[in-house]
Amino acid sequence: MTLRTCDMERAKDSFHLRETASFLAEYAALLSGCGATSIRIEKNTSRMARAFGVNFDIFIMPAHVSVSVWDKDRTEAIVAQSKTVACGINFTLNAALSRLSWEVADNHLDLSTASGLFERIRKAKPTGKWEVLILTSLANASFCRLFGGDWMAMLIVFVSTLAGYRLKQIMLEDKRDVRLTFLCASFFSAALSAGGHIFNIGATPEIAVGTSVLYLIPGVPYINSVSDMIYRHYLCAFSRFLDAVVLTACLSVGLCAGVFLLGLKWCCRLMWNDILINIFEDGFFAAIAAIGFSSISNTPRCAYLTLALIAAAGHAIRYVLTLPDFGGMHIIPASTVASFAIGVLSVLFASRIKCPAEVCFFPALLPMIPGMYAYRTIEALLSCLYHTQEEAFGHYFYLLAYNGLTCSFIILGMVIGATMPVFLFKKLSFTATR
Repeated sequence: MTLRTCDMERAKDSFHLRETASFLAEYAALLSGCGATSIRIEKNTSRMARAFGVNFDIFIMPAHVSVSVWDKDRTEAIVAQSKTVACGINFTLNAALSRLSWEVADNHLDLSTASGLFERIRKAKPTGKWEVLILTSLANASFCRLFGGDWMAMLIVFVSTLAGYRLKQIMLEDKRDVRLTFLCASFFSAALSAGGHIFNIGATPEIAVGTSVLYLIPGVPYINSVSDMIYRHYLCAFSRFLDAVVLTACLSVGLCAGVFLLGLKWCCRLMWNDILINIFEDGFFAAIAAIGFSSISNTPRCAYLTLALIAAAGHAIRYVLTLPDFGGMHIIPASTVASFAIGVLSVLFASRIKCPAEVCFFPALLPMIPGMYAYRTIEALLSCLYHTQEEAFGHYFYLLAYNGLTCSFIILGMVIGATMPVFLFKKLSFTATR
């Protein structure tokens, strides 16, 4: 072989490495931007790297992804970086990109073909905004029912969610800061829902206020942060957790501002509806809530029925476990057990719809978000600031601590319960899109 031929071969290999590194970096950045966990990003990109015949390493940061590839002889290494694409939580995109990794691995697709398919996936249109708007409003109204709200409260929550989420859509389309968007949307929804309390509409106006902003709860970032921590992606875990905390704080500020602006007098405590909800009704509204909130994340329509059934089963399990006749389990362990069941069902059924398990268990978990405990925590905090007498302050501080800790441990139990099956059945979970 002549020197010229050797140079041409070396140049060709170098070009292949550069193109491969660039493609994998863009792929990983888009996968990160649509809400995939760090471990899924690692597995998907490494799977394609092996199919392309290169050695591979990846470094995932909150704002960008760095990919290193080198040939088998380790004669040359290429590093490519790509900024994380902030496209919002999009399970359809997550599932499509995951399926692409398996197509490349199983069908031995070359880089050119994989790049073409990647571009088609990237340019695909998301779920229609009006569909998302209606389904989200129905979901929040279902939350209201699950928390003990009457039918009039459900109507108030539906209208307030419809208006608030539409405002959120408009502001995000105008490229407004997401934190400001959350604050304004929660303020608008809370102000509208507070009207039910002010004008004594329905029997449970407080529950309408407490559930009117639940569509803004950043549940996916919270859960992803725990998943990243389990797999030792501590920087991404911390970043995602802080993002979720900041958004939750903006939500809380907007809620308080909306209520105070309309002159709502805060109650000492909220009264739970003591009427037992039938198990079928509980599961039914949990299913609607799951479908509605899943639409926010652009979940594939083929997954709607599956995640709805999983959500209904999980919420019904928690409801039954907390009944006095069944041992009267505390809501924290009951939520953990129900979340574990949701995680197991999601892993088992994910392969049937060719979607990652997260596509099912993220939306299915949302109906169990302890929104009323969070609302009571905020209420108690404001009451502490308002009452200066030691006895009254101590009472409200107790409510603050109890509701805050209960809310935190419910979420922690849900996250651990749902992610454990993915960890235990790792092989089954990460081959679902194959």
